[in-house]
Amino acid sequence: MQRQKCADDTSVRAILQRLAAEFNRRDVDYAFVYCLRQLVANYVRLHAKDPIVGPVTGAAGAAGAAGAAGAAGAGAVSNALTLESWALAISGAVNIEEYCQQHISSMQKDAADHVQWVCPRVLQTVVRICMVDRETARCTFVDYGQEQHVPSRSSDARCVPTAAQLAAAAPSSMPEIFLLLKPGHYDILVPRDKSLRLLRPEDSKTQEFGELCASFRAVIRCLEERLVHELVSRSDRKEFEKDLDLFHGQLISVLEPLHKMLQVSPQAEISAMRALLPSLDDFLQNVQRQEVSGPRPKHAVRRPERRPDCCICIKHDAEITAKCGCSYHRSCLENYARSSTSWSQLACKLHRRIFGHDFLMSHLGDAGIKALLPPKSPTSSPPKRPPGLPGQLPALPGSRILQSGNLGALVPCVICFGEDGVLKTLHCGFKAHVHCLKDFWFQKVSTLCRLTDIRCPAELAGCASMLLEGDLRDVITPQDLQLAERTVQELDERNQRLIEELKRQSEEYRPTFRCAICLVDHEVEGCCTLPCQHRFCFESLQYHFDLIVRERRLSKLTCPAEGCGYNLRSEDSIHIFQQCLPEDSYFKLLEFLTCDDPRIVDCRALGCEERVFCDEGDDFADLACPKGHRFCAKCDCGPHPLLSCSARRSQMEQEKSEVWSQVLLMGWKPCPRKCRFGGGYKSQEECDHVTCECGHEFCWDCGIDRRIPLAHDNRWHKPSCRYFTNFDEVAELPKFEANCPECQRRAAHGEAQPCCFPEDDGYPHSYLN
Repeated sequence: MQRQKCADDTSVRAILQRLAAEFNRRDVDYAFVYCLRQLVANYVRLHAKDPIVGPVTGAAGAAGAAGAAGAAGAGAVSNALTLESWALAISGAVNIEEYCQQHISSMQKDAADHVQWVCPRVLQTVVRICMVDRETARCTFVDYGQEQHVPSRSSDARCVPTAAQLAAAAPSSMPEIFLLLKPGHYDILVPRDKSLRLLRPEDSKTQEFGELCASFRAVIRCLEERLVHELVSRSDRKEFEKDLDLFHGQLISVLEPLHKMLQVSPQAEISAMRALLPSLDDFLQNVQRQEVSGPRPKHAVRRPERRPDCCICIKHDAEITAKCGCSYHRSCLENYARSSTSWSQLACKLHRRIFGHDFLMSHLGDAGIKALLPPKSPTSSPPKRPPGLPGQLPALPGSRILQSGNLGALVPCVICFGEDGVLKTLHCGFKAHVHCLKDFWFQKVSTLCRLTDIRCPAELAGCASMLLEGDLRDVITPQDLQLAERTVQELDERNQRLIEELKRQSEEYRPTFRCAICLVDHEVEGCCTLPCQHRFCFESLQYHFDLIVRERRLSKLTCPAEGCGYNLRSEDSIHIFQQCLPEDSYFKLLEFLTCDDPRIVDCRALGCEERVFCDEGDDFADLACPKGHRFCAKCDCGPHPLLSCSARRSQMEQEKSEVWSQVLLMGWKPCPRKCRFGGGYKSQEECDHVTCECGHEFCWDCGIDRRIPLAHDNRWHKPSCRYFTNFDEVAELPKFEANCPECQRRAAHGEAQPCCFPEDDGYPHSYLN
């Protein structure tokens, strides 16, 4: 920003107004702070090795400088202290580049404390800061940006340098910016006289502060009265007829914030108002003289050579112009108004912008048109603004003063996206035309049948709240509210009549059907409709399917209708049986279905009743039930992952043979009867006539039944037995013996002959299988 020297009060006032306007813009303020941060960061990089000259104040700055330079006092720093060493000491950064990026250029946090020492030198100016103590109200003045410090008496509660002290300082070191630091905020101060003295801080309860607030309020009130008077005079000249709402909106948007800020200030004094009136009159007279002598604005001179065309009949010389810019003949507008069903919704034929009550009454004063319009009370006035705002603007005849109106260049309406006309600022910051907002509200009321909880029209743009009362102020009139209430009431009554009519029709007409099982007519409501669209009563379905389940004829779980045969065993139709079958029959059906399903396998563990669902891709040879039993789904040799059942069986037989061989080598022999006890061991000292635990007596050497050789002789031992006697050694012929079990078996088959001699059968190896 270009710095200027203020020579008189007029230039000071102009600069302050421009400065305040720029600082109040959010984007400009952000850009200004960003530029200052970049300038300070570049200055620190370039002058990192320069010694620090001048005072270093502030708690953080004094402590950091004292720690880095080892100075005895916090008010002055030795020349050995450089800007880099000071910055690294108070921030803890590794180098100057890291310090600039994290503590100066970053916009997400406050800059370092000693930036206030660097920034005035970057701008080549002098900043004087007045710090006010919260408790003692003492004032301390510190100058930044000058090489020689002008001391001040900080012990005085109202210490302000005199004009002589300020004049004694060098012209280059005179402060150009003044900052008043108060608890919680800061103010920018300006010189009050030509000696460039600071404003003397006073208590808010003193007469001087009260008179100052009263003067501001008097200025605002006088400015409103004169601006409204000027507006009325221009309206009478018919030069600003189309820009009337625009001027109203701009006037309110400027004056209302000032009213809100000053509404808590003391009441205006007559002396202060009279003192300000002459200067205000001179200002307005100068403006009027410039308007008379100078060229008129282009938008005020609207005198075409030929009158525009009518929007209805497309002929020349249309004498009535609407706010949207369209023109009409009086006769065409009268006929157009007579053809309308609702006078309050009468709008432009092209732009669909509502004309309004005042426009129709001012241009269509005939009795026929007045009959369409509601009677207007002579004491009616535009809606008043909320109470509590001082200096309320007087209402103008035939116009509407918008509440919180705000117009900006190229700001579209959030509803119609148009940029012309008066835009009203909503609570969320978006803008909308008054007529668009009104139409939107009426549409939502008719759709939702309620007057409150209407979503904001900027919902698609990111607003998630409802329309507030302030958004609809001066948009929805009491007449509109009454019309909306009647509309909602009519819609509610219409819906109630429709519900009653539907209820009556449903009671009068109850459709029926004939069940194909019991051949009895039933109502459709309460029946069971199968997926094939055949209907049956629940009693018949229960009897039919319960009999099928008990007989386990699962293939008959189909639609009972003749010729249909729709399969009901699918997963999508199984819920039908849960509704029409008893609980025990339904569970029995589920059990049958699981048994018939090849994907469901019973656990093979003894006593386990769990089932496992074997999906495609699962290893059926290594399954696990919920109880932890592992098994094979196809054989009893499981689990055997990665092996087939035949391979597992061969592996088990080979392992069993090896085990039997090892057992036989250890002296174990099986029982010839292959009983459940298996066999046993015998020591060498024991007799070869052994008895198994099952009670069978046999020869330990050949395994023959012990009763056979006892009934005959040793020839009935097997030839491999060591007790065997050769046949030629005994001359006696074999004969039938009643005590021999083999002779008894032959006699039972009708053969009364002696039993045959036993042969070698490979005992004990042959008895292992």
